Amino acid sequence: MNNNQNRSKGLANALQAIGSLVEQTYHQEKTLHGLTHKVANNKNDIKKALGTRDSATFKNVDGGEFLVSRKDKAVITFDVDKAKETLDNERFKKITTQKLFINDYMSLIQLLKEYGVPPKEFKQFVDAEFNIEPDKLDHLLEIDEITLDEARAFSHATFEDEIKIRKVK
Repeated sequence: MNNNQNRSKGLANALQAIGSLVEQTYHQEKTLHGLTHKVANNKNDIKKALGTRDSATFKNVDGGEFLVSRKDKAVITFDVDKAKETLDNERFKKITTQKLFINDYMSLIQLLKEYGVPPKEFKQFVDAEFNIEPDKLDHLLEIDEITLDEARAFSHATFEDEIKIRKVK
């Protein structure tokens, strides 16, 4: 066998291995999706069994005990645009992180090759994404740099009824 035949055979084996990995991952994702859906349904049935109680112990047919407890989980979402409207630029920068995305790489490279590019011209090739950092917001709320009313203007809280299950020893 010559070198080209060895390379072709090696490439074919690698592609077959990748194909098997892709198939295995596909089936695992399908299984995970099905299990996630089943767990959600089971937890809904358990919530119904709990009724209004905060916790209860249940025994299975083998005598194993499980403690089920109910908890309200707060989910807070932030509206970055409203935060920008509500806060001055200095405080807005303190609670956000910024990610920049280059939307036209080749034009950017060409532009950077030129000398003395004005910032406004450079910025036309970049998109920015802002995210509010809850820890930073909490800190500014604690030191009264941002008021609770200002934070309420750009945040929304919802509560989800969540259950936790643990095995009793």
